[in-house]
Amino acid sequence: MFASLAAPRTPNGDAPFVSSLELRPLLSKFASSILMSETNRIFSPARHANLGVLPSVEPTFTRYPDDQFDRLWLNVAAEPRNVKVTESPIDKVTKETPPVKVLQSSLIGEPDILLPYQGLDPHGVYFVEFHFAEIDPAVNASGRRSFNIYANGDLQNTDGAIDVFGTVGANAALTQYFVVTPTHAGDINFSFTVTNTSLFPACLAGAELFNVQSHTDITESDLRNRIEEIKLGLGLSSYTGDPCLPSGFGYNWLNCSNAQISAIYLSNYHTGGTIPSAISAVSSITKIYMNGNELQGGIPDLSSLIYLEVLDLSNNNLNGSIPQSLATLKNLKVLNLQNKNLSGTIPAALLQRKHATLLDFEFSGNQLCEESSTVTCVSSASTSNTSRRKNNLGVIIGAVAAGILLMVMVIIVGIYFVCRGRRAFTPEQPLSKKQEVQPSKGAPAIEKVLPNSIHEFSFQEIMSAIDNLNTLIGKGGYGSVYKGVLSDDRIVALKVASDMSRQGSKEFLNEVNLLSRVHHKNLVKFLGYCKEEKLVLVYEFMAKGSLFDCLHSQNARISPLPWTT
Repeated sequence: MFASLAAPRTPNGDAPFVSSLELRPLLSKFASSILMSETNRIFSPARHANLGVLPSVEPTFTRYPDDQFDRLWLNVAAEPRNVKVTESPIDKVTKETPPVKVLQSSLIGEPDILLPYQGLDPHGVYFVEFHFAEIDPAVNASGRRSFNIYANGDLQNTDGAIDVFGTVGANAALTQYFVVTPTHAGDINFSFTVTNTSLFPACLAGAELFNVQSHTDITESDLRNRIEEIKLGLGLSSYTGDPCLPSGFGYNWLNCSNAQISAIYLSNYHTGGTIPSAISAVSSITKIYMNGNELQGGIPDLSSLIYLEVLDLSNNNLNGSIPQSLATLKNLKVLNLQNKNLSGTIPAALLQRKHATLLDFEFSGNQLCEESSTVTCVSSASTSNTSRRKNNLGVIIGAVAAGILLMVMVIIVGIYFVCRGRRAFTPEQPLSKKQEVQPSKGAPAIEKVLPNSIHEFSFQEIMSAIDNLNTLIGKGGYGSVYKGVLSDDRIVALKVASDMSRQGSKEFLNEVNLLSRVHHKNLVKFLGYCKEEKLVLVYEFMAKGSLFDCLHSQNARISPLPWTT
């Protein structure tokens, strides 16, 4: 990353600037990384030292490629009598993965080793890592080299003496970690002191010192507490640290904007549990996707989420009724409550917004009913277009109106055929057996013949192909589009008409008839249809996306097309 030069701000024309910036990611298994996450602190590297280096003209530092993480190790030379070197490979059993070059040389004590650090923050806290490897062939048994580590006179290895060979064997790495504080003068004096039974002096291959610093949280404490409650309720405790860290470091199921939570993306995480009531305290949220999680219980009061635009709770095991509070969310544009065990009456305000196309509202698969003028209703277990039970007055009015309309139509038809003459009653030539189309029960026949290549799918085939509405890839004016896999392993795109579609079966089949006759190499191939419980169009799936994707590289799997292409 490069930055331009800043304008001069000092009398002599000097100005601060950045010419380049390089970032090196740390492994999550590093002790420093783990502690940073657990303590919410920053571990700032103070010094990396490669100890026991022979005096030579070698570079002052050991770094990449010897260290794959490009840590900068200061080479600290020592007298030859205090250096042990090997060319044997080292087994880096420690998860800190220090460079092999650091472990292939060790500082040897006389018999102890003194390692002073000065000029530190007297009020600070420091984290230290010491790296060891037993590279002396003479040390071939446990207890032959053992020592203790002191910091300003205080014993650090309280679990027992350090015995590298006895712990990991020969030519293998061992790392010890400690948290220490400096003296009032800002000093930490480490002493590696041999035990009374040790036959060999102390040794040390490398040392790392980190300054432990606190930092201001990106996410405010109250919001962090709410996220902790959500994590606890959904079993997401493996996510630690600040929720609003940059992408790749925060929570991959949260979207943050200006240190505020704007969206929850928990589709098909299979979390179980119940919907945490703490979500209602995240007032900045605009989208909630918690579909496919086997959630139990009811839908909590979310009326405080005044900015909420999308709420998808489909494919769970929720029960109870739809809260009236959802109807108060004026910004809500998508509400998906399909395939659950909800019951009771649907809030009238939600249905009004659905019929006015102000709300994309899906609620099929539940034992729900709609309000009528007499507050009586019937089940909507199989479709969101629930039929209503009419009162006696309504039935009478409807019957009278239908009778009058039928009489008018008979009169008009009679007048028409009288004017046309008898030839108007001559029937058209019937289709041959080969040409006839056998519609499903209750469906109108298609006047024109469909090609044999156009397949009529059953609703069961459709639901199996799209995994019971779990493969949504887009939405349009016609309805939702799903990616599916047919029984013969063909990958297809399925357009499912929404419940608000005004297209009837006859119009739909006429459209199928038209689509089946349109063929061109630059048009998506039409494969079939379904006209049972849903009206569905089946097309071939375009794996590389649309022309727009190819031109602008919206699809991460492809590169943008060059202009000449």
